[in-house]
Amino acid sequence: MTTLPLHRSWPLFCAALLGVVAALLLVRKACESPSWAAWTAAAACMAALAFAAWMLAWRGRGTPWISALALRVRAFFIVASILLCVPEIIALKSGVDWDERFGNEVTPRQMAPFFRAPSVRIESVFFRKQGPLHWEGRPLTLMMEHSLAADVTYVGERVIAVDHDADGFRNAPPLTDWDIAVVGDSYTELGFLPQEELFTSVLARRTGRRVRNLGASSSGPFSYLSFFNHHAKSPSCRHAMFVLFEGNDVTDAEKEWTALETFERTGVAPDRAYHPQASLLTAAWKSAPRLMHPPARRTYANAWLRIGDGEVAVTMSDAWLPPDPTRLTVRQQECIERALSEMKQSATAAGMKPWLVFLPACNRLYAGRLRFTDATPPAARKWERNTLPEFIASLCAKHGLALIDATAPLQAAIDAGRMVYNPVRDFHLNAEGSRVVGEAMAVGVKNDE
Repeated sequence: MTTLPLHRSWPLFCAALLGVVAALLLVRKACESPSWAAWTAAAACMAALAFAAWMLAWRGRGTPWISALALRVRAFFIVASILLCVPEIIALKSGVDWDERFGNEVTPRQMAPFFRAPSVRIESVFFRKQGPLHWEGRPLTLMMEHSLAADVTYVGERVIAVDHDADGFRNAPPLTDWDIAVVGDSYTELGFLPQEELFTSVLARRTGRRVRNLGASSSGPFSYLSFFNHHAKSPSCRHAMFVLFEGNDVTDAEKEWTALETFERTGVAPDRAYHPQASLLTAAWKSAPRLMHPPARRTYANAWLRIGDGEVAVTMSDAWLPPDPTRLTVRQQECIERALSEMKQSATAAGMKPWLVFLPACNRLYAGRLRFTDATPPAARKWERNTLPEFIASLCAKHGLALIDATAPLQAAIDAGRMVYNPVRDFHLNAEGSRVVGEAMAVGVKNDE
């Protein structure tokens, strides 16, 4: 058998061994998050093993079974590389989102516009939605399907048309001038309701004023200020109404302020653009666990709400629980107060009257009416009414914002046996709740005349 001298062959063997170990470590790390890194690591592993096979054949020349094995191993790697690389190259050039095609993820294109995160940068860390846009469908039904829900709560949902203007907000037809600007998050956008049932539309009908809706889901108080500064001003606008949802706006204010500080410190702006997953191999890798263990449908209703003469199945979540103001951190208090102060200053500087519309979470209005089940999250069971409305009211008084608190009229509707929130999986105002809020806002504006 012909071999290399020991002092020349062992370094090559050590290099091959180190290559194999390094490639395996890369594969292990990349498997934690399938991506391009996974396939780079897999290619490195194959290359290292091929090199090891070549070295084995070199040292084992003259030994038939070693030479034959090495040849087969090398042939396997060559064929495998071709079979993997050629389809991958074609897939990369096809422009197909393979995660969407394999069903690994629900992509923005598959969602109703309401459930898409804002992705068009306004400034620094603040974003709005894309526009102009027209979409038709059943938003809640689609949401339940994407969530693999077994609940049939929204089976009778009607098809609606959703239009966003050029700035990405729900105004149809687009306005060139308006009297009232209403700024908020998903509770203002309400992308599962037709245009005429939005509380901004109710406000317009009740007051005879032109109202611009500047609501976008996945936004917080400092985003509202960005929406206002860039999209709320018009020659006739005299009222700026900021809608504060108690479930998450206090914590959102802190998050957005932290993001703004990070941007100012680093100069690195976040990227919210959706990037299609172009790798066929990555999509196949990610879909393997789902094919081996197909996800089962689940029921989201986990409690019963006593309303009217009966009970309604509802979802109670451990998210969007209104925080107790006595337990807020100093920074959280500072952030929400800063946001309200800047709302007042921005509106006043633009020649508008600043308003704050306080929207309660369903937990506050459902308290004392719920029958929990074993599936109800512990945090939702333990939550109790707190003084957050009074805390926000005190900040409004301190900084000069006129307050419209929608808690009492919404509570009155529930006491009268009318649902004002979507019951299952989604926690936003329904058509009745939107009507109640719009009328409360109209009363506030009329009383101010």
